[in-house]
Amino acid sequence: MLVEYERVGFAEAPVRTALAAPQTRESIGPYDFTVRVHDDGFVVRFLDGENGVILTTDGMDVEAFDDAGVAITTLLREP
Repeated sequence: MLVEYERVGFAEAPVRTALAAPQTRESIGPYDFTVRVHDDGFVVRFLDGENGVILTTDGMDVEAFDDAGVAITTLLREP
């Protein structure tokens, strides 16, 4: 069920693209990942094109999210 809910991330691609557009003043930079915070843990979604990974954890240091993002994105981009 979680995967079905997170599939919406692929439908959000135009929004992520628009927010990252370097030619606009409203750009907030390229998309890295999404973190959803819940009472008992986190759901982290990493997307790269048509590929994605969902990570769940009950606790994680903020810097570890970025480290995980780099590792997972690297794997998603490998041929």
